Amino acid sequence: MKRKNWTEQAWMTICQGSLLIEQMQYRDEGIQIPAEVEKQMEELLKADWSVDGTVEAAEALLDRISRLPIRPDFAYQEPS
Repeated sequence: MKRKNWTEQAWMTICQGSLLIEQMQYRDEGIQIPAEVEKQMEELLKADWSVDGTVEAAEALLDRISRLPIRPDFAYQEPS
C-alpha cells in the first residue's frame, strides 16, 4: 500500500530522521513493539535510503507498528 500523502508532499517524505522520531513517538504512546519489529527498525535506520524499496519498507513497517497493541501496563489512555 503506497501512502500518497507521504510522496506527494516534500515535507511529508519519510527519511531516517523521521523514522527515528516515529519510533520514539510510538514508544511514548505505549505501543508494545516486539523485538523482531525493533530489529527491522534498526536495520532500516542503518540502511541506504537511496536503494529502491527502502522507503516503501519503512512505510510498511510504520503501518505495521501503528496496528500493534498498547502495553497493558501503560498508564495513559490515548484519545483516538
